[in-house]
Amino acid sequence: MLNSKIKKKSIFFLFNVILLIIFLGFNLSNYVDSKNLLFILILMLITDFLLLLSIFSKKTFGEIFDLLTFLTNFSIFLMIIVTFVVFTSKVDGSSMEPTLKNHKRVYIYKIRNDVKVDNVVVYKDTFSDVFIVKRVVAIKDDIISVAYNEENKPYILINDVEYRNKYDERYYMDLKGKLYLAIKDEPYKVLEDEFLLLGDNEELSRDGRHIGISSYKYLIGKVIGDFK
Repeated sequence: MLNSKIKKKSIFFLFNVILLIIFLGFNLSNYVDSKNLLFILILMLITDFLLLLSIFSKKTFGEIFDLLTFLTNFSIFLMIIVTFVVFTSKVDGSSMEPTLKNHKRVYIYKIRNDVKVDNVVVYKDTFSDVFIVKRVVAIKDDIISVAYNEENKPYILINDVEYRNKYDERYYMDLKGKLYLAIKDEPYKVLEDEFLLLGDNEELSRDGRHIGISSYKYLIGKVIGDFK
C-alpha cells in the first residue's frame, strides 16, 4: 500500500516536471498574462517540493505535506482555468460604447480558433502593449478597400460595401493611419491568420484604422455574449 502511494506520487511528480518544462520551453507571454504564468510556475515548483517531502517523510509529516500538496494543486487548477480558458476583466475606456460601457465587467473565453465577424474580442495591441476590446469586422478572404465622401475623406469598404456599425456610423480613416496607407492604392485581401478590428464608438476608438490588420498571434480571446 505504501509503495503504491509512493509510486503514484512519483508519477505525479514527473508529470509536474514535464509541465514545467513545457511552460518554460514555450514563450507564452504573448498569449497570457505573464504574472499569472509566473504564479503558476511558482506553485508548480512548490508542489514538486512538497511531493518530494511527502515521499521521503514519516507518516505524520507525510499527511501534512499531502494536504499542502492538495491545496497547491487546487490553486494551480484555478490559475490554469483563469489563465488559459476563461477570465474576467473590466472595460477601460469608451471605444466600445454604447455596446460596452466604461468599467463594465466582461468575461473572456480564451479558445480562439472560431472567431467570426461581429465577435467582440480582446486583443494585445503590440504598439501600446495593452489589451484592447474591439469588434471583428473582416476575416479571411474579405476584401478591404477605400472610398471617399464629397469632402474627399476616406472611409472603409468591406467586400465593396460601405461598412457601418449597428449604430449606422460610417468609419472614416486618418490619411496617416496604417489601414489607409495599406489600402489607398489597391484593395487588401485578408489572409488566413488575420482579421480587422474596429471599435463600436467610431469617433473615439483607436482600432484597426490606426494599428492596421490584426494577427491571430496576439488574439487573447472572445468576450462572452451576443453583441450583433
